[in-house]
Amino acid sequence: MKEYSAYLTFPAIDQNRVIQIKALAESVALQVDVGETFLEFEYSGRDSSRQVVRFLYELAKLLHDASGEVKCELVNDDGYDDFEFYRISEGRLICQIGRIVRGQEAVIYFKDSPNN
Repeated sequence: MKEYSAYLTFPAIDQNRVIQIKALAESVALQVDVGETFLEFEYSGRDSSRQVVRFLYELAKLLHDASGEVKCELVNDDGYDDFEFYRISEGRLICQIGRIVRGQEAVIYFKDSPNN
């Protein structure tokens, strides 16, 4: 299972480019909110054919540069989820892979709590 969360901002684009981006998103069945200076979407599903990544790749060519990132959480059954972070720079789609490493457990309490 993959869970994408995206918020990108970019210099103003014309309406024709907004229409191109909407058509590109529709071609991969992705619901996006796009305007002259931003793009936002959430997606949760399998994406085994990497259609969301293909969308981002094509988007990078259209926008050239954007601020912000797209976070993809790869939900695993073992409780240790992997992450992919995507950003757009100089017309390229850049990916950085990450993993959250859990630290040691600690009990939390407050001195003024009646249950201590």
